[in-house]
Amino acid sequence: MRGLRDNAAREASRAYNEKREMEETLKIKNILLLDLKKQFVESQTRLQKCEHDYEYIKNLANRTINLTQSRALALAELKERIKIKQNEEEILKNEGRARQRALQDQSRQIKIAANFLAAYKLEQQKYKNELKTKRDTEDQQNMEINKLLSIVELYVSRVGVGVGVGIGIGVGVWVWCGWFSCADLIVLMWCHVM
Repeated sequence: MRGLRDNAAREASRAYNEKREMEETLKIKNILLLDLKKQFVESQTRLQKCEHDYEYIKNLANRTINLTQSRALALAELKERIKIKQNEEEILKNEGRARQRALQDQSRQIKIAANFLAAYKLEQQKYKNELKTKRDTEDQQNMEINKLLSIVELYVSRVGVGVGVGIGIGVGVWVWCGWFSCADLIVLMWCHVM
């Protein structure tokens, strides 16, 4: 019995030790479980923070992509507008050059016309001067013809012969008479004038 009791005491002691070890193990495992739960909560918190950061960065990246695309589109439109403005500028420059050339041509034509007009006026003045000179000469010749006619009439009235006298303007004096030839009459007039 005693062996039985010793066995039972040993068994009880062993069971008690096992129970104590189990309780210790359970405490350790509970501590580990609490630690793991704490780590899980921390991990969940970190995960949520990471998810929040991921969403924030994802939204930021999407906004950046949208802004980049809109900026790229705006830049392309701006480049197209710049190209259009450059083409318009080139067209305006060409039109300006064409107008400048037309203005130079017109100015040259005006100068030519002015020179022609000046030459025409000079020529016209020359002809006016020549006409005046011819008229003065004609007036002088008419006065001489009238003087000669008066001499002829005076001579005819002294001599008493019928003489016809005519004047051709700018041509000279023509005379006909019955007794004198034209040459005789001219000699007589010349002698009278002298």
